Amino acid sequence: MSITTTTRSASVDEIAAEMDRRGRVIEELEAKLTTRDSLLDDMAKALALHKAWADNERDGPNYGGLTRDSHPDGERIWRQWWDGNLDLCDRANRATDAALTRYKNEVSGTSQGGSHD
Repeated sequence: MSITTTTRSASVDEIAAEMDRRGRVIEELEAKLTTRDSLLDDMAKALALHKAWADNERDGPNYGGLTRDSHPDGERIWRQWWDGNLDLCDRANRATDAALTRYKNEVSGTSQGGSHD
């Protein structure tokens, strides 16, 4: 049995159609990359808020070398620290929820995404 190979040059119309197809693919990939870069920025901001919250929680209120009980404004200092930490925690969690929702809506439904739950 013999194998016969035939080749021919692509027509101008075929070349143009292939160039159009590749152009669309490139545009789709660029759009995905832009979306993922933006999502990555949102996730990094959420992580930074969580880090700030964890650092603040670790460090605790600053009583200037005294304690909550020995500092004349100890209760006020603690309350300001506590309220600020609650706000920081809330902002970190809201930023995380927003980034995860974006991920679920914009990325995980694509062929390259994973799942989140």
